[in-house]
Amino acid sequence: MKKRNKKANERSPGLKIGDVRKTIEGYDEEQLRLLIAELYKLVPRRVRDEQQVDALVQNPRSRIERPRPARKAVPDIADLCAEADIFIEDAYAQNYLAPNSYVPKHKRPKWRFIARRIYKGLMQAGEDHEELCLAAGSLEDLYRLLCYACSYVLFSAYDVFQSVGVSQEEFFRQVVRLKSKIEPPREFARNAIQLAAEQPLNRYTLHETLMEVVLEFFSTTDMKEMAIDLCNDLRNEKPPKQKEDSWSDPSREAYETTKRRNNLATMGFLCLIRLTEFDRAVEYFQRHYSERNPEIALYVCLRLLQQHASPEIWIRTYEGALQNGVTPRQELREIYAALRKGGHFADDSG
Repeated sequence: MKKRNKKANERSPGLKIGDVRKTIEGYDEEQLRLLIAELYKLVPRRVRDEQQVDALVQNPRSRIERPRPARKAVPDIADLCAEADIFIEDAYAQNYLAPNSYVPKHKRPKWRFIARRIYKGLMQAGEDHEELCLAAGSLEDLYRLLCYACSYVLFSAYDVFQSVGVSQEEFFRQVVRLKSKIEPPREFARNAIQLAAEQPLNRYTLHETLMEVVLEFFSTTDMKEMAIDLCNDLRNEKPPKQKEDSWSDPSREAYETTKRRNNLATMGFLCLIRLTEFDRAVEYFQRHYSERNPEIALYVCLRLLQQHASPEIWIRTYEGALQNGVTPRQELREIYAALRKGGHFADDSG
């Protein structure tokens, strides 16, 4: 049996439409008639009907446009916000978790699809300037609900953001993006900082990660300086409760207050780092970060410097702590020894 010629079986790439037009320019009328008739015979009847080839032959001047896919209708913002409000109210009441007469049993496991659909609808509505304000408000309410569900059981899920299909970092970024379009700069900066520093987190997110998202929108020096002032103002304010009917526990409230103050200290530190004022950033952190054990405060500060500053700044901060009587843990001593020998920070991004 003879082997088939591979080249003979390869398909020709064919002529491009520009080549076709150039080729037929020199054809006379008889040649064009013959060409059209032969091509028409080659078109299957089904294709003729679908593409309306007969209509094109009968009236060549009326170019037949292929039907474009219908544009997805933007959901009515009033209906969407009303649905979001009902969903959020039912979720806070644990109606998607416990037996109740408001959410049928078969619909309770579907909460994640409802939340996902509302999220997508609000994102789509947020592209319309007239609907932006309502969309941003409802999206923030939905985000706060999912954050609350990271600390209190509202749904049967290990991680609510993962269940909805949007990471907490990305969900937060979209909330901040919409709010940045409708709020005055100082109001926006204050709200964004509070949202990053005060809301509960899932297991895969750090407050620092959300602060870095906020800094994506603080593009100017003035915005960063304003953010530092706002951190100072917020530090002296009483933190808001997650919900009016939340169970009150003095020890938990004290813990949350300290955590909030430390988050604000970290936010101010990151703003100063972005301004390349490293010494001022370290001094700011040391003054405002609340920790009884000075070694732990040093560890947190050096960890942040390892991510955002040079080895020289890290070494200077480490040695300053030694002079103040702080005894660093073994891990920090090893990093210090390596840096003093001219080493660099290990890349732990993987």
